[in-house]
Amino acid sequence: MNERLSKQEYAASVKAFISDYQAAFARYQKYMSGKRYYETTALKNAEAITATANQQFSNGDINYLEWVMLVNQAVSVQSDYAEVLYHLANAVADLNYFTANNL
Repeated sequence: MNERLSKQEYAASVKAFISDYQAAFARYQKYMSGKRYYETTALKNAEAITATANQQFSNGDINYLEWVMLVNQAVSVQSDYAEVLYHLANAVADLNYFTANNL
């Protein structure tokens, strides 16, 4: 009876481990995809927005408030990118835990 109970507990632990690992890997893929998006598209767009806003403000085409709003959009993109990097680092740490300690 104890042997059967131990086998069931082991099987449940393995199932939980696999589920947790799959969830960690899914988070890693999600944030890696986000990182790629920011590095290939969003950060370049933010840079273009900032450059355009600076040029328009220097030329007098936009006022200070409009410039602040545009630059704020670019800073928001950069902030979101930093958040994605933070979550990606945590996802990598989770995967390292699973692979280094348990496999």
